[in-house]
Amino acid sequence: MSVTILLDGDILAYKHASGSEIATDWGDDIWSLWSDVRQARAQLDADIQLLIKNLKADSIEVALTGKKNFRQQIDPTYKASRRSTRKPMGLPALRSHLVAEWKAIITEPLEADDMLGVWATDKTFHSGSRKVIVSTDKDMRTIPCELWNPNKAEQGIQKITKQAADKFHLFQTLVGDSTDGYSGCPTIGPTRANRLLDTNPTWEAVLDAFHAQGMGADKALTQARLARILRVNNYSQETGEIKHWKPKRQ
Repeated sequence: MSVTILLDGDILAYKHASGSEIATDWGDDIWSLWSDVRQARAQLDADIQLLIKNLKADSIEVALTGKKNFRQQIDPTYKASRRSTRKPMGLPALRSHLVAEWKAIITEPLEADDMLGVWATDKTFHSGSRKVIVSTDKDMRTIPCELWNPNKAEQGIQKITKQAADKFHLFQTLVGDSTDGYSGCPTIGPTRANRLLDTNPTWEAVLDAFHAQGMGADKALTQARLARILRVNNYSQETGEIKHWKPKRQ
């Protein structure tokens, strides 16, 4: 069976753009920061070629995040802390290179994660091929898929079942993600979330945890929708309509 890599281009572009920055001390307290983008492009290409070789892939699809983000319509504070953070100076050039050289796809207003989730769960996309998501992002564990984390290559390709993916989505809803700027349920950390979901991996259990903190179903649903990486049933590739996640009982 052929293998198709589904690659998170955001992480790879950021990695090489950041790694290419060089701080230079000119003396007399004068510093400059510069980037060798040509070298960064070469290293990025070498990284992708190595992925293709290691996974014995026949094809690759690359996703990038666009300028818009539908989650900010759910909660305007989503990833708000990142807006003031300086991005590596070579990042725009590397993103453009991924589009030109590797045919990277930008689908507004989705994040790269969402496009990977849609591709991975769409049976008609690269039908007959074994699709493997390549990403270091833990959010990919909310997708029923085959997943390879380059930072944990010794683990090999992991099979994430629908049951495991649904459970991890509930876990993310409870614990939140400070990097992405959503809080989850107060006082619930990873240990408590795992203990709760190991006993009762249901939406009702999540609601009970939020109710115990004086929060209603609306707050819980907002957190769940922020945590949800889209799957093929959450997004129409024909119309661009996003179908926000709902618990089965609603």
